[in-house]
Amino acid sequence: MSRNLSDEPIAQPLIDYLTSHHVLSVAGVDEQGVWAANCFYVWSHVDKGFVILSSLKTRHGQIMQDSPQICGTVATQEQTIAHLQGIQFTANAVLLADEAQKRARKLYYKVFPIARAKPAPIWLLEAQMLKMTNNRLGFGHKTIWQRAL
Repeated sequence: MSRNLSDEPIAQPLIDYLTSHHVLSVAGVDEQGVWAANCFYVWSHVDKGFVILSSLKTRHGQIMQDSPQICGTVATQEQTIAHLQGIQFTANAVLLADEAQKRARKLYYKVFPIARAKPAPIWLLEAQMLKMTNNRLGFGHKTIWQRAL
């Protein structure tokens, strides 16, 4: 198991995985209970987080606005356990504005240009912890990164 408990650079296998995928699950809790949703994302190297679009009218958008500490996953669909790879994460959801919003939209629209057709608020899910399971490196192999407090 690799473990990084500081705000050092994120290990390359995590970066490679995050940049080669585009859908995450995000989960949070509100007065009705727990809730999860899937979102398209772009990984921001600069911010060490996921850039997503989500309306404030969605349940997960409202949850992120009211209680920004969330968690989620990025996972592949493998039938063979030896090939299993995936990331679990915790993050702080930040509704972006001003220059941060412009920078994030540029990044997001570069990957998903069709998203321009239906503008929505843009968020940064600022990663607090990333834990990658990669059975291709050995059963149960974990690589963990955590943002410095």
